[in-house]
Amino acid sequence: MYLQYYNLSGSGSVQSAGTRGSGAALDEFSQNSVTVMFDVGKILKAGGNPNYDVGGDQARFSPSNQNSYVIDINGGGAAVTKIASMKYPRAFANGVVLPTGQVLVVGGLDNGKGFSDDGAILVPELFTPATATWQELAPMATSRPYHSIAILLPDGRVLVGGGGLCAGTPSCSANHPNVEIFSPPYLFGGTKPVITSAPTTITAAGGTFTLGVSGTVSAVALIRASSVTHSVNTDQRYLRLVTTGSGSTLTVTAPANRNLAPPGLYLLFALNGAAPGVARLVTIN
Repeated sequence: MYLQYYNLSGSGSVQSAGTRGSGAALDEFSQNSVTVMFDVGKILKAGGNPNYDVGGDQARFSPSNQNSYVIDINGGGAAVTKIASMKYPRAFANGVVLPTGQVLVVGGLDNGKGFSDDGAILVPELFTPATATWQELAPMATSRPYHSIAILLPDGRVLVGGGGLCAGTPSCSANHPNVEIFSPPYLFGGTKPVITSAPTTITAAGGTFTLGVSGTVSAVALIRASSVTHSVNTDQRYLRLVTTGSGSTLTVTAPANRNLAPPGLYLLFALNGAAPGVARLVTIN
């Protein structure tokens, strides 16, 4: 339930950032939860379970949680706000920030058993930050429990796969060596813009760059390329960029510094309302 800042300067140090909520809203279920940075300095934290496959089958009787929180670290501390809960309790689920800034949560279990499909949650949920609400979406075909992944694709779809990897037991029923692709609702409405030209490298120093486009563009966003393990994607971050101009040429303001956009690979999306076009892969240095 405790938040901490880690400083890597010198020999390193740790500073308390307070707790995740207080009183009746205190969050004790962060283990095995979903954590996604969906905006600058804002983190969605949802679900979790105090049991991490401990006690054999007893872990099946440890219920997962569906509580949800927004943690805002922009003010020098960590302001925690409890928001509407997910419809389903989940541990071992995955969260993916989308080109719209919404977060897709998929898979997981309603209990703390690591290598099992019992209690699998097949229905994804979509978190919308503007309203702090959840929406149920079309169910998956396969359970995605412990050791599953979910990764945003350049065309706005989400690859969901894996689950299981039971050590020494390749026939374990919770092993799912396959993937499925989820198409969010925004792919079925609106005309998608096309990025016709973009730089391959962007410097995070607040300068500008030129973006060639066709079609209507209402927003431009950067999403850091994914690196997910054990349902945690620490590389995820979302930045909505300021744009000027119109027609086929836009002037876009790059992230102000590397704290906002650490160096690495990013997906650069142009959107028409909620409809994203296919992203360009860019490097931020």
